[in-house]
Amino acid sequence: MPTFTREEIEHLGVLSQIALSD
Repeated sequence: MPTFTREEIEHLGVLSQIALSD
């Protein structure tokens, strides 16, 4: 499995929030 940096994880979280709020 690929490892994610803190910034990447936070970025994914933002994208998830945007997708859920659509």
